[in-house]
Amino acid sequence: FEHLALPAPLSDARIPAVYAQIAADPRPISVLQIPLGWRNSFTAWGPEQTQLQYFQTAHAKPMLGGNISRAPDFKLDYFQRIAYFQALTAVETGKPVTPELMVRARAQAPDLAYLYDVGYVLLYPPIPQRFPYVDHWQASWDFVKQTLPLEAKPFWTGDGIEAYQVVQPAGADHFTLDLGGVGTYPYRGDGWDTAETDTIYGVAATWATAPTSQIFIPLRQIDAQATYRFTAHVHPFAYPGSPAQTVQLKVNGHRLERQTLTGDWQSITWQMPGRVLINGLNRFEFSWGYNAMPRVVTPGSRMIGTTGVALPIDADLKGFAEGGFIALFDDKGQQIDAAAGRHGVNVTVLDPERGAVLEKKGFDTTANEFESQALVEFLATIPTGSPVLLVSDGDATAHLTQAVIASLRQLGVDTTLDNLRGHYFAFVGVRGAGPGTAAVAVDAKEAFLRISLTRDQRSLAASVDWVKIEPSAK
Repeated sequence: FEHLALPAPLSDARIPAVYAQIAADPRPISVLQIPLGWRNSFTAWGPEQTQLQYFQTAHAKPMLGGNISRAPDFKLDYFQRIAYFQALTAVETGKPVTPELMVRARAQAPDLAYLYDVGYVLLYPPIPQRFPYVDHWQASWDFVKQTLPLEAKPFWTGDGIEAYQVVQPAGADHFTLDLGGVGTYPYRGDGWDTAETDTIYGVAATWATAPTSQIFIPLRQIDAQATYRFTAHVHPFAYPGSPAQTVQLKVNGHRLERQTLTGDWQSITWQMPGRVLINGLNRFEFSWGYNAMPRVVTPGSRMIGTTGVALPIDADLKGFAEGGFIALFDDKGQQIDAAAGRHGVNVTVLDPERGAVLEKKGFDTTANEFESQALVEFLATIPTGSPVLLVSDGDATAHLTQAVIASLRQLGVDTTLDNLRGHYFAFVGVRGAGPGTAAVAVDAKEAFLRISLTRDQRSLAASVDWVKIEPSAK
């Protein structure tokens, strides 16, 4: 979706005459054509029809969809995150659309038409034998007619094509964007976290995750002689020893001054002349002073209790009524399910150097004391120095014995049957460690234990709550 710098429109008898009318429109509007799809060197999404991109040479207007080569992943990811395009491409390809997605798509359609300044929608019949659109073109047309704000009748028909003008509101020269809310993907360019919503420093906001982060804002009725004020509510990603974060704003390519942030939520403001704004889609870009990875600058600890031994891999353990899990995470954050998945007590033994799972076994102490004896015998076989992870699954203490308690002491777990009865537990210990040195979680509702470096590998600059642009007089 870009503005083109083209020479005079091509003269080609194969180009439908409707494009001459669109080319004569002096407004900087865009064109939406159905079938709609996107293609790059590696993949396609939706029934992209490259011929329609050729027709762009006749009207020289921005268009949604098309075929581009060697594009960054974001170019396609951007459209795939938007509910309306998810629903439309599903209809075009005969895939089901959930009621929830349909509701979001319908609600979003007018805002998208306004954001992209869509002036015309052209509905094309299928190319023979071009599946799957050939089977679903009528449903695609119906979806577009029912969701976008089109005039009641087409202004042009021919060659099976129906061309509609879009009914656009008058619009305004001010706009507020709540980046912590649902539905903000269309307004977020490159440089933001992939999560649609997040709570950051106690506020619903979005992380800026690149050196530059772009926002798209639609404006109308701009007064080129007026002064406008842009305000952003931001909080820097701060950590012990971090430098002061700075941010510079660029508006449609025009750079404004760089500002320094404090270590808390704050509103920062830039003033700009109206001449740098356009009637249509405006590009605002934050340029951050630094980005940092939480895993590097705010590391946690893999130390196992007070054993003096570090776990070689991140681990989460949880014991509760409906189950119990042991999850390991490698340095890329990929999860490894490491529990045996059995009622009672699940035990996982790790390689002390690599963190690989050497053994994982379950003992159904919810059923009988024979399982407790088997647990005791298994724990005795574990080599000294091995990290051992244990988690309860259901009522694991129902047939737990004193012999098990004695064996747990050999892992550094210092507890009693009375302390465990009716509770759930998660233990991480080391075979041969002194009693009381293991990491222990015991709770009547659920026992959760995490031994981990920070797994967050995003590159964070700041969180942004909302942005607003308005004439300075308002």
